[in-house]
Amino acid sequence: MSGSLYGKYEKSIDAKGRLNIPKVFRDELFKQEGGDIFLVTMDKVLMVFTESTFDTIDRQIRDKSPLSRKAREFQRIWGSIVTPLTWDLEGRIKLTEWQKRYAGIDRDVVLIGAWNRLEIWSREKFELEFRADDQKFSDMADELNFLD
Repeated sequence: MSGSLYGKYEKSIDAKGRLNIPKVFRDELFKQEGGDIFLVTMDKVLMVFTESTFDTIDRQIRDKSPLSRKAREFQRIWGSIVTPLTWDLEGRIKLTEWQKRYAGIDRDVVLIGAWNRLEIWSREKFELEFRADDQKFSDMADELNFLD
């Protein structure tokens, strides 16, 4: 399990926009990279990547030809949705107002480990998306051939 992020935690953002990342996630992120992390906004979710995972993705995007219109458009969007993050001494990250609005976050969030990233969801969106839908999960596993 080393090198992967797993688990689900409910947290609240404080009045200054800071979010305390659970120690189990901090320990894994620090162990991998020494703490350099990047936040990417996608699917109305805030995704946090370690530097090495981010660099792998970023390199693939950078390597696309600037002569391709789709590549240029994607690179522009990518550049606008990425934010380098820093930790404070208490293991918190600061979310911007734009990031919170984008993800529909007011105060309460759900943090989930999603293998190579940490995802930060508004509690309401998470509950709507993942309502104990075991059948949907089972159907996806079947479709992806995980249960063979």
